[in-house]
Amino acid sequence: IQIIIKGAQKIISVEFTEELEREGLVYREDIGYILDGSMSINFDGELIRYGTGDDIFIGEGSRHKAKVNKEAKALMVLFETKKR
Repeated sequence: IQIIIKGAQKIISVEFTEELEREGLVYREDIGYILDGSMSINFDGELIRYGTGDDIFIGEGSRHKAKVNKEAKALMVLFETKKR
């Protein structure tokens, strides 16, 4: 994980290289981009699959569960917005 903070912007670069299943709640909007690989995110029962080149939007207050399958990987960058 690499994190860059510039003013009100936080940029996170993440590579998931093993089986992952992670649940979360976003307190601000997150915008992301899949640089390489694939993953899926379950948004309150709606499963969306993402692959290389896909963009991701996770709205404020969104409950979600991200998953990367065994022997798969996902390299992504997330842009977190901070409340002012």
